[in-house]
Amino acid sequence: MTAGGAQFQLLAANSQGQQAAEACSRIVERGPLAVSGCPLPDGRAGIPYLASVIGLGGSAPYFLSTAAGTLPAGLTLSANGEISGTPRDPGTYSFTLRLRDATQAATLQACRLTVAPAELRLTTPCPLPDGRAGEAYSTALQAEGGTPPYQFSFGPLPDGLTGSPAGLISGHPALLGGRSFNIGISDGAGRSAENACSIAVVNPQVPAISLVDPPATVPMANTATSITVQLASAYSAPVRGQVQLKITPDTGGLDLIVNSPDPLLGFAGGQRTPIFTVPAGATRVTLPLVSTGTVASTIALTLGNLEASGAPLLQYPATKFFRIAPAVPSMTSACYVRTNTEQGIQLDFQVTGVSNTRALTRAKVTIRGLAGVKPNLLVPREFVFDGSDTLTAEINGVAEAYFASPANVRTGGAFTLILPVTLTQMAPSGKLESVQFVLFNAVGGSAVRSVAECQ
Repeated sequence: MTAGGAQFQLLAANSQGQQAAEACSRIVERGPLAVSGCPLPDGRAGIPYLASVIGLGGSAPYFLSTAAGTLPAGLTLSANGEISGTPRDPGTYSFTLRLRDATQAATLQACRLTVAPAELRLTTPCPLPDGRAGEAYSTALQAEGGTPPYQFSFGPLPDGLTGSPAGLISGHPALLGGRSFNIGISDGAGRSAENACSIAVVNPQVPAISLVDPPATVPMANTATSITVQLASAYSAPVRGQVQLKITPDTGGLDLIVNSPDPLLGFAGGQRTPIFTVPAGATRVTLPLVSTGTVASTIALTLGNLEASGAPLLQYPATKFFRIAPAVPSMTSACYVRTNTEQGIQLDFQVTGVSNTRALTRAKVTIRGLAGVKPNLLVPREFVFDGSDTLTAEINGVAEAYFASPANVRTGGAFTLILPVTLTQMAPSGKLESVQFVLFNAVGGSAVRSVAECQ
């Protein structure tokens, strides 16, 4: 009711409808200054809060302020009595409000506001960090709200992990995969809450894998060359993959058969893409080459199909190279079959050896004991005399025909050739004092080999 005076008229009537009226007045006096709204409604820590207190009596407008005590941290009081903000700390807060009206009259009012603890909850985000199979795992849980201290309980965790009442999950996860579980939280006041959570167990971080640098150049027909795969550090699980051998022959020829890879160059069983395994706890594995073959080549080594614990590895190790350089021919055996004819002596040279360019250019034969024999009658037309006792034969065609055979290149750069020489105008009983043989390819000449009659 508003304070002040009021005039009004009273009207009375009886049962017969007769009426009488009289003027009246009444004065409403202002009541004493007072504050309405205390105690205030409860709040909750961390939750936005809004409430009001109002002034009564006296003369409006009113002005409210705090005379003693403090509001909960996070809340403010406006002059018109609105209390707002987000309380931070739980507890019961008592304070005194001062109400002042338009005439500067004032009054005090004791007030109280209770802030309940924040809702008990897990603040650590779920899912929890991934674990890596076989590696140490540790993560600490955090909670808020309620009344500390907190205790934690856990549903079934991944194999190898345990949880402590203090909220520490630790151990060595054993199996790949994910597992969901509940986390229970209880506080010092007996409140409790529960959260669904999970941990995924993934492959451990695999150390960098690489090929050990091979020698830049290796000898041909070498059986002591190995390819080594290494890890930067030991790993808790086996690491598997394939070594891939790519062979580019360097014969200098254009013929596809002559320039085909040497079948003898490879790993056990003729493999060129063997599977390897670096055992758990080890850092390397070595794969021996059965042979480096007998064909000049550049070999590229790569690693592929890498995996660990059943999952592919996204690693791309650098390609490594080594070379079998072109070399001069070598002879492993040489002899001749001598046939005496009416025309003279027929010599059929039987020569075996290796030319890793799969080509031969010349053969030089030195025969002691040809004095007095006419050169133009001694040898086929492809042979010419370099001197009184030395013959040189151009044998490109013979070698090309040999290495153009798919059957012959299966033995790499190895060859077996028969080179006939007829010595006419020489007595069948003539004695050959000595015979020496040298073979040439584009790189150079072989070592001189003394040749005897085949046995």
